[in-house]
Amino acid sequence: MAAVVLFFMPWLSIECSGRQMATQTGVEMITGKATPTQDAMRDHVHIEGRDESLGHSYLAGIALVAAGIGAVVAFMALGTGRKDLTRFSSGLCSCAFACLLVQAAVGFPAKRELLKGMAASLGAPQSGIPLDEPGRALAQEIAGRIQVTPQPWFYLELLLLAIPSAVFVNGLLDRVKFKGGGEPGA
Repeated sequence: MAAVVLFFMPWLSIECSGRQMATQTGVEMITGKATPTQDAMRDHVHIEGRDESLGHSYLAGIALVAAGIGAVVAFMALGTGRKDLTRFSSGLCSCAFACLLVQAAVGFPAKRELLKGMAASLGAPQSGIPLDEPGRALAQEIAGRIQVTPQPWFYLELLLLAIPSAVFVNGLLDRVKFKGGGEPGA
């Protein structure tokens, strides 16, 4: 259940030149939204004009659905005592864990979309307008200043999903050992 609640906590910090401009919760990462910081709002800084998406994370969406269903199934397993439901719930948590690990490995959509929007506004090749040498240098300089970094809530989410994932993998290994002639749990 806590794994689902953590989707509503700030997972990512969007920074430019070391200054935090916005945060993204797990749900905002799925929907492509962000919450500007007070400093950014005071200085009238807009993250990609508030009408545009910062990119949707389908992997985080799958993780949320898997964690939500896993929580419901875990409560059902507690009520009925069925071990198959416990294994299924752990498997769903493993799926959510894997999706978030893959998302972190391939990069978060917010950075990719911010860089695309910046390239278009500077007349980068994606916009069909070629950049001259100073324009390319400026685009690279600005791109280097944009950082999208995971926050402690994201790591806590991974930890909460890793625990049932480890139990699930351990159970699978025990079953393989048992089928191979060993005793379960030995």
